[in-house]
Amino acid sequence: MDILDEAHRLATLRLEARTKKDWQEADRLRDEIAALGYKVLDTPEGFSLEVVTYQVLATVNDLKSNSIHFKNNETAVCLLVDGWLTDSLDAITRILQHTTFPIAILDLSQDEELHGALFELSQQHKNRLEVVILNQSLTDVGWALAYNQLIAAVSTQNVVVMDISTLLEGDAISLLREQLSNHIAAVGWKGANVSADWLSFDAAVGAVDALLSYLFIVKRDVFLKYPFDPKAKFYRNADLEWSLQVRTAGFSLYAISEELPCTQGRHHGYHDSDEEYRSRESKRNYDRLLSKFRGNADLLLQRNA
Repeated sequence: MDILDEAHRLATLRLEARTKKDWQEADRLRDEIAALGYKVLDTPEGFSLEVVTYQVLATVNDLKSNSIHFKNNETAVCLLVDGWLTDSLDAITRILQHTTFPIAILDLSQDEELHGALFELSQQHKNRLEVVILNQSLTDVGWALAYNQLIAAVSTQNVVVMDISTLLEGDAISLLREQLSNHIAAVGWKGANVSADWLSFDAAVGAVDALLSYLFIVKRDVFLKYPFDPKAKFYRNADLEWSLQVRTAGFSLYAISEELPCTQGRHHGYHDSDEEYRSRESKRNYDRLLSKFRGNADLLLQRNA
């Protein structure tokens, strides 16, 4: 039996359930039909089936605040996807497998095959996976603005910033979430402390100066007040700049040890980006960081205390 035949069979069962006024069963069957990629329409003759297709937003500004709702309103994982179909699906599937958290994806890949694969996955996980497809590339929008808009759209208490190169092998997100407190605004997998001369950041755990965007959880209200600097077109050093901004506001950041159940895959954002673009935008981010925060000794007190 092909997919259309199966959708037709389920729609017939749904019609019978509606005739019996078994609305709960009718709704369940409607969701099964939707998972197959069809929308069932009630007609005077019975029903008709309509192929569901994904919608594409023209610009990132069309992604409205609080427009993505999940039944679990506590924590949502936010992902930017800009290609790499196999690796993207692997990372997403691992989140679905190892956690119970919903996922919001902003697809900037301009890849029809990836669009279709993500849409199909969202139909299979309707209550947990929301995919927004954008008719702009990540380079066009910029890493920071893309994340700012996605996080503003997701109406959960906490949000997880995560790169597709981070591969879960267990529920690392719950372990991060447990460390959030009144004063700790964000908790991450990999942390860093700024060097005394401000020319580098060194890996660190515990209370840290900065978190890296491989994987961290942050209170959404804090993030909305202190978002990524929209001037950051590229991710590198933008997470450090954001961290120091949050620290300046009086919040603490915390990094859990490398023993979290996750591993590092290929970071396409770094290894597969244009070298000239990567170097230029990374330097711009770091120069902006220095102009804002260098010389602020209070930022280092947490480390030296």
